[in-house]
Amino acid sequence: MTPGCSVDSRGPGLRILPEQSGRTRFGRRHHISPGARSDRLKRILPPATVSPLSYRPHAARDQRYRYSAGADSEFERSALAREGREKIRDRLRIVALPVKEIVNFGDSLSISGFIVLGHAWTKSKCLPGVKRIDPFREAADDVSSELVGRARESSAIGSLDVERMWDILTAIEDREPKGGRRMTRTIPMRNGIFLAPFHPLDQDPTEALHRDLELVENLDRLGYEEAWIGEHHSAGFEIIASPEVFIAAAAERTKKIRLGTGVVSLPYHNPLMTANRMIQLDHQTRGRVMFGVGPGLLPSDAMMLGINPMTQRDRMMEGLKVIMRLFNGEVVTEKSDWYNLVNARAHLLPYTKPHPEIAVASAVSPSGGRAAGKYGFGMLCVAATNADGFDALSTNWQIANEIAAENGRTMDRSRLRLVGPVHLAETREQARKNVEYGIHKFMEYFARLNPLAPTPSNGKNPIDDMIESGRAVIGTPDDAIAQLKRLETKQGEFGAFLQLAHNWASFDKTIKSYELWAAHVAPVFKNANVSRQASYDWTMSNAHDFMGQAMNAASAMIQKHAEERASKRAGTEGATATRRPSK
Repeated sequence: MTPGCSVDSRGPGLRILPEQSGRTRFGRRHHISPGARSDRLKRILPPATVSPLSYRPHAARDQRYRYSAGADSEFERSALAREGREKIRDRLRIVALPVKEIVNFGDSLSISGFIVLGHAWTKSKCLPGVKRIDPFREAADDVSSELVGRARESSAIGSLDVERMWDILTAIEDREPKGGRRMTRTIPMRNGIFLAPFHPLDQDPTEALHRDLELVENLDRLGYEEAWIGEHHSAGFEIIASPEVFIAAAAERTKKIRLGTGVVSLPYHNPLMTANRMIQLDHQTRGRVMFGVGPGLLPSDAMMLGINPMTQRDRMMEGLKVIMRLFNGEVVTEKSDWYNLVNARAHLLPYTKPHPEIAVASAVSPSGGRAAGKYGFGMLCVAATNADGFDALSTNWQIANEIAAENGRTMDRSRLRLVGPVHLAETREQARKNVEYGIHKFMEYFARLNPLAPTPSNGKNPIDDMIESGRAVIGTPDDAIAQLKRLETKQGEFGAFLQLAHNWASFDKTIKSYELWAAHVAPVFKNANVSRQASYDWTMSNAHDFMGQAMNAASAMIQKHAEERASKRAGTEGATATRRPSK
């Protein structure tokens, strides 16, 4: 091993990197810090490689086993660890010989270590005895450390990346190599945004609105399935007053992405006018529009209209009931304290039958869950990552299911949507740097809008607080995957995750964040690679047999050709000898 260097395991073979960095899948640079991972490395790698590398079982491999350094010693003290360590030693003892064969295979690990290892295990007939050791991950580190150490001692290679070796050792189970990030959901997750939007007061509003349209165009290009557009009338930041007008323009610029009102504040509008606008949009978009409804979020909006906030949720339910009747073609005569309809009907019926998909905003109160359960609508959990909203997720879903059962309905998880803020970059450090562009204006807006909201204690950095509390993802695709897994643990499967659109970063870096999500996060949760993975597993688990047959066939052809040529030469020589004149 070259002094002052570390190992890069990406792609085929091993490459040497300068001392200042150790790279992972997404190019993250890790600087070593004291802790259990460093100690573990020192038992495995030469001293020259310990300082630049930070061992971290990377979430790109298997999200279920992200853990912190502080948990190592606690796990290792447990009885489970001791039991797991014994089981792993028994299961992997047979692997010691193949590891030595591998590192002496050829001059170096010049092709994928996964292929070489899988081939060596199959060749030595040790593969059927190897079992997956996921439940004892930390305990396995000691065993894999020994194996890596043996490999290093018996090889000309001075070092082997620990994370790569771990992936190799845990990749095969009963002759089926497993790829990283493997996941099969019963509900493939859709991806989208929730565009309030949030534009600081120092930005040109005209340009900001056109950037919002450009953003939706980019999302359509990247394969995002949904964009939900907000309605607000005050406070200066959330400057779209009519989501319907915005959707009409966005629909002309896009091809596939579905566009939803996020949400129409029903108490602010006559139900007949709301129904007619949505039906028209349904026709204009040929069924791509979705109807998101709510009571109204900003108290200042209600105050300007003279609406008592205490009445908003009841009015939402009243208006929704009338709109459903109009969607169904009924003639409505009804008077309340806020609307008066006389022989009212929608002179167009919806393009989508029986009507566009409807979703109800849900935050902390049970009103969204009650409405969704009564009518069988979807839910837009607009505060899913906030502390109160996160805590209310399962409660509101349970309420929706209870109300649905009372009305002879069943809630559909594929129509459950969770919302949370995200900004991704290739490294955590770069993501933090990117959001310095505008996140503080966003935080100030919400702090002043809601003075009663909790603030970080003890002078804690507000960005750190957002990340550590789970309110936002500011990091890498792996951090985004971890957030989705956290939400799944709390809520169960859900149909869509909507990134809360914001201006934390410059527009080009914002688009890059959406690109990283589409490339590295979305495929994990939409079962995009299930069939590819199955094909890969089948091919690799039979690679030894298949390649053996192919080589035998090639060898037989070579032998056949040689025999044919020899026979032909013999025949030619015999004929020549026959024609040669006798002396």
